[in-house]
Amino acid sequence: MNIEKIAEGQVTVHIPLREAGDLLRALRDLRDELDDEAHALEVALEKAGVSLPDPEDHRRYEYMPPADRKTDPREGD
Repeated sequence: MNIEKIAEGQVTVHIPLREAGDLLRALRDLRDELDDEAHALEVALEKAGVSLPDPEDHRRYEYMPPADRKTDPREGD
């Protein structure tokens, strides 16, 4: 997200569409806990044509160690 301008209590930001979709999802998920400003942002995102991202089937988390040429088994001794 990049702030383009701040003037008279208004902030204009540039945000990639995918991030905007993630933001919209978060705003909807937390709707009951957030204030009217957050609801106004949700409405503005919808008016701008932002849609919710497709749900993920399965998110994988796995550790990938850094490449170390000294211990790379493909190179041998």
